[in-house]
Amino acid sequence: MLDYNREVGNRIKKARQRLNLTLTELGNKVGLTKSTVKRYEDGEIVNLTVDTLKTFAQALEVDPGYLMGLKDYEDGDRIVVYGRICAGDGFLAYEDPIDEIICPYPRAKGDLIAFQVSGKSMNKIVDDGDYAIIRLQPSVENAEVCAVIIDNENAMLKRFYRVDEETIVLKPESTEPFQAHTFVGPEINRIRIIGKYIGAVKPPVE
Repeated sequence: MLDYNREVGNRIKKARQRLNLTLTELGNKVGLTKSTVKRYEDGEIVNLTVDTLKTFAQALEVDPGYLMGLKDYEDGDRIVVYGRICAGDGFLAYEDPIDEIICPYPRAKGDLIAFQVSGKSMNKIVDDGDYAIIRLQPSVENAEVCAVIIDNENAMLKRFYRVDEETIVLKPESTEPFQAHTFVGPEINRIRIIGKYIGAVKPPVE
């Protein structure tokens, strides 16, 4: 029983770290103190009820079966994080895989990937170094945030606006005033939408 409690606690801890939550923050979500959450993570609490694990699972955005050791996260439940996404010869190239994360959005539909954000042009939404999670799709609605590639260079996040058939505006969301809008005019085929931004997570805490 002790080994089982430790395994459950280890899974709680890993899920918490992947969401970059502190013990206090997780405690606030589940209605427990920081010290009690740590006792769960350390495997010190013997009475692991199903209801308690379901509460933890909801707060950690994971399947309860994962915490109970009944389910492992396989292909459909993990997202590969890439250091670089570019385009060439009409094809996307996903390069430099740097991490693999548990999907923090278990109800999200579609094919998901992630890439590490570089720069502060969207730091009102996602910080430099965070993992931006993208649902692959060839188009987005006006005012949605998406991952795009211009002139086959690296992927970037921007808020998307289509002004007319020949003009697209890619707007930053930054605290830094010098970040400029990007306009794509008559050569609209320079831009390629990778997919819609659905959220971000911090790199795992060591």
